[in-house]
Amino acid sequence: MLMRLFLVLLFSLCLALPAAAGEPVKISINGSLLATDVDPVIVEGRTMVPIRAIAEGFGADVAWNGQKKQVTIEKSGNVVILVVNDVNALVDDAQVQMDVTPQIVNGRTMIPARFVSNALGAQVDWDGINRVVLIEKHEVDGGLTPEQVLEKSMVATDVYESYRFKGNIQLNMDMDSVIPLGQDSMQMQMNMEGACKKPATVYMKMDAVMPQMPGESLKMEMWTDGSTFYMNDGSGWEEVGSLSLPGQQGNPLLSNQPDPASAMKMIKECGGIVSFTRNDEDYYRVRIIFNAEKLFEYVLSQAGFPGLAPGMTAEDLKEMSEFFKSMKIKLMYDLKIHRGDFITESIQINGDMKMDMSSLAGIDARMKVEMSGVINLYDYGKVSAITKPNV
Repeated sequence: MLMRLFLVLLFSLCLALPAAAGEPVKISINGSLLATDVDPVIVEGRTMVPIRAIAEGFGADVAWNGQKKQVTIEKSGNVVILVVNDVNALVDDAQVQMDVTPQIVNGRTMIPARFVSNALGAQVDWDGINRVVLIEKHEVDGGLTPEQVLEKSMVATDVYESYRFKGNIQLNMDMDSVIPLGQDSMQMQMNMEGACKKPATVYMKMDAVMPQMPGESLKMEMWTDGSTFYMNDGSGWEEVGSLSLPGQQGNPLLSNQPDPASAMKMIKECGGIVSFTRNDEDYYRVRIIFNAEKLFEYVLSQAGFPGLAPGMTAEDLKEMSEFFKSMKIKLMYDLKIHRGDFITESIQINGDMKMDMSSLAGIDARMKVEMSGVINLYDYGKVSAITKPNV
């Protein structure tokens, strides 16, 4: 059952397109909380944040030189170089002194939030009551902000009734348990393809291969019209139940009443941080990073677990809901949007999840899942029909 729920959530997320003292410090970028795999810390009165998380939140590239213990951040031609335990930094080749040095905490390189944000052109403030670092960034390309480019892409896509998609997702799973479970780590390569058609019909087939199990594969088909959900695991189609995928409102092609403004509102409600990455002559590159807590609040409120797992009691549903809410998750989409017509041609997905499995497995167990892949979108307006399964 857990694998089924995981696959349905993955299916949903792939299509989702588009405090008192002592509490953990949080980072807010343009009003949305930034997800981090380790909590920010305060050192000598300065808030230190994980380098990769803050760089991704800005749409920047980050490189780590382990030998030199040096971090390089690059964004739109701006380059910031910092060295662990060195108070001096380089900002566009100019040496600048920081108030506190970068440090390694719990295996993560932590850097001063205010310094790196200012170096990348953002404004920083501190909400001491709620312990939140407030970052405001403003960026434009050709007079457009990344939010405006994303909204224009939704408007351009709305012209078409359908599209096809094809791609792959690589999963790496590690289990840490007090009791050996036989398989502490697992890799999975998932190849998927399918089609979407207005108002809310989606079909996807998936073939998953696991290197540690040569010659075996997991094949799965999924179909929904936005209200009823069907799955086929090779034994025949089965009506799983009612399901409202979050992607229907985030993706103009999956909504009964396409509304880019509503879709942008949904992204905001899910804690979405929108940035440019490396724009080039032909394409805008737009990144969306979702906040874990708000994203899963939305997924859980929209998906409806009773339909996914018939027969579950109210207590079972509460336990499952708390399990997903307790996940530590990062989910990031990088969209490749054509400058000429604002059509999204591909979506690169990166994410990781940390889960405490104790409540489900009955033992002290934790799982970490890393996910990466790309989904290409094509044949806009060329899907005539998506046939409903015979059940």
